[in-house]
Amino acid sequence: MFTFSFDDDFTLGHSVQPTYLRMSIEEHFCTQCFKATELIETIRLRGSPLAECKICGGLDTLALPADDTLLKRIFRALIRVHYSEWQYNGHLGGDDLSTVLFGQNAVMNLQATASAEEFENAFSYVEDGWYPKADEDISLGGGYWDGGILVGLKSRLSFKLTTLLKRSFDENYFLLQEDLSKLLEQTRSDIDASLEKGTRLFRARIGVSERLTPRSPDYDPDYLYVAYTGDAIGSPPVHIASEGRLNRARVSILYLASDRETAVAEVRPHPGHIVSTAEFESTRALKIADLTAKDIRNFLSDTRLEELRLIFSFNSLMNLPVTPDRREYYLITQILSDCVRQAGFDGVRFQSSLGPGSNFAFFNATDFALVPKSEGVLAVKALAYDLTEMPTAQKDYHKDEFDTDQDDPLSTLFDLLERHK
Repeated sequence: MFTFSFDDDFTLGHSVQPTYLRMSIEEHFCTQCFKATELIETIRLRGSPLAECKICGGLDTLALPADDTLLKRIFRALIRVHYSEWQYNGHLGGDDLSTVLFGQNAVMNLQATASAEEFENAFSYVEDGWYPKADEDISLGGGYWDGGILVGLKSRLSFKLTTLLKRSFDENYFLLQEDLSKLLEQTRSDIDASLEKGTRLFRARIGVSERLTPRSPDYDPDYLYVAYTGDAIGSPPVHIASEGRLNRARVSILYLASDRETAVAEVRPHPGHIVSTAEFESTRALKIADLTAKDIRNFLSDTRLEELRLIFSFNSLMNLPVTPDRREYYLITQILSDCVRQAGFDGVRFQSSLGPGSNFAFFNATDFALVPKSEGVLAVKALAYDLTEMPTAQKDYHKDEFDTDQDDPLSTLFDLLERHK
């Protein structure tokens, strides 16, 4: 964790007479330049008042010099999370970094009226020195002349995890558990989280228990629906529990979501479906493995960034899209679930790929109770599709220029995992 200090003339949360920023250098970044929360909060905690930002034009804001050491490290770490070197290294065919970042993206919040020249001048301090001189520095280059190209943390799985995934197709699952548990343990201090007693989460199930037609003319002629409740919307009994993403057959796990919309999305309804929902409340404080978004300020070195890649990889694995003809892929996520439980966690949290919130899986269903009268019914009117353009070969491509892996059972697995963010 970082300890932030305040300038003597600026105290967070108190109204003071502003002393406008006098910087060691002229170039600066202000809070309004950024979209990334970590950069905004760092400037709010450590910055000084600025009358007008030369980059974005923001008025009466807070700013830090562009050569601020902590700002530079956070900035570079965020670049490593969201971008691969082939996108910003001109030697590899990419644009320069200032061009890639200028505008609105995961890091910056620069409108069309922002000054590209002022941004480039300020960013030159961040970009200076692509290769680390000390352990706490962060690389922007991997040494492309030696074949070392840095790939974004969200664009490629951890090599340590992919090695185990490949073994899972040739070895019994229990032979992999020890190695996977060791890998999970490496991230423990970063994923260890708690859930307070009384925390409310959501569950959904397609269908309803009853559809009622009012007899009285005083009622609206439309149907009334009775939502599933009790055991009908809770986790299934062990003797009928079917195989799932994180459980084997005859192992009952309680799957919940952070919000109602995500809970509905996760049951994959079709337009026209009626869906029952309900709230569940934790009956005690719980310890969970939290694989969702992390504060980049806790990962400010090349070594720590690779550990963050491993957490991203675990989350991606949890979201592995399994089709009915590829149910053997469940083996991989089930092993990870076993390792989380054996590590002493009561459950696991991971980002949903279908809804806006996050998913939870709990190993003991009695840790939650149905909230009385929380049941509801929703009608699915339409589904939205998020489509991504994929690199496509032309019909006249030369086969001798490419290797084909269409017969490899892993041919699409890693592509699905790495693109499913």
